[in-house]
Amino acid sequence: MVTSLIILSSITVALVIIYIMLWIVHIEMTKENTQKYGWGNYEKFLREFKKYNWENGGWEKSLFDYETNSQLHASIIKFEGKGMLLDPISYLRTVIFVRRYIKNHIDEKEIVQW
Repeated sequence: MVTSLIILSSITVALVIIYIMLWIVHIEMTKENTQKYGWGNYEKFLREFKKYNWENGGWEKSLFDYETNSQLHASIIKFEGKGMLLDPISYLRTVIFVRRYIKNHIDEKEIVQW
């Protein structure tokens, strides 16, 4: 019993560490790929997201609106050239939302996997 509890705790800690690393990548990638950026949250993300005409652009799990220089790609959240940085919980909710959006709204024929 104690051994399985230790294993479960270790797995949980490892998953939290991995997620924190992914969130830090989001922060760094957004900062590096935008001239202007600021903090937002999930609700602000949804408000902005609904303003654009998203397309896949050939990248799995990514969305682009080329006309407005907006993208959700490689951990970068950018609307009209401005980056949106999210707190860890908002970022997780955003990733889940975007994946569901792609699954429900993007024609799979557009996605190319090599």
